[in-house]
Amino acid sequence: MNIDYNKLVQLLLPTFIRKNVLVELIWPMVAQLQIMHSQFNLWFDEARYKANTNASVVSLTELIQREFDVLANIEELDGLPTDFKVNVSGAVDEVRLRSLINQYKIAGRSFTFRVGTVGYSCGFINHRCEDITELYSVEFTDHVCESDGIILITSVLSVISADTLRVRVTASANVTSGVAVSGIISGYETGGGVLPIETFNVTILTGEATAQVDVGIPMGNYSYSLEHESIEIFPGSDQYYTYLKYE
Repeated sequence: MNIDYNKLVQLLLPTFIRKNVLVELIWPMVAQLQIMHSQFNLWFDEARYKANTNASVVSLTELIQREFDVLANIEELDGLPTDFKVNVSGAVDEVRLRSLINQYKIAGRSFTFRVGTVGYSCGFINHRCEDITELYSVEFTDHVCESDGIILITSVLSVISADTLRVRVTASANVTSGVAVSGIISGYETGGGVLPIETFNVTILTGEATAQVDVGIPMGNYSYSLEHESIEIFPGSDQYYTYLKYE
């Protein structure tokens, strides 16, 4: 909404004191209100735009192009291991791009992205003497692959003793959030009987890549297996990575 504050001040003043001198005296105070109102209008337009943005391909593509001033398109994939890929034509802040996509994508959907140009910058963290000339050069000795933002989690079952099994879960990189892994262990007697199902729950702590838990079992001549279809991971993603079980 547009408001003419200069006219509004004059209309709100009683006619018998509606003088130029008084208006000029009041105006510096009203000017701050006009600035705040303009800032609110800008915020409101931006908030309304983002509130109307959703996880559809068209909407998310438009948002990325608007936020980063680049050309972008989204490819739908088969979900093995990612559900869609975002292609960006220019250089972008990859952390900010990943955070933006995570904010609007459907929960549980995994993604990767490809950018056209990546820039790196470096600087000295300590003072350097001006009378010393130093030349530094850096080169890659092999191909450099940007992280696809996916961490795969593997679960392995082992026998520790006659009455104890151990489930060890390993992530392909250190996780950036606590990741809980749960699942089912099935047991069978040698003669073909089925034992009660055992469950496990274990959490990989933030900054780590492995965790393990011991599960008690009845003693006897049994065999056990991990039901990989039952394994669940929570959360499925955070600001930095998507967490998937290794098939």
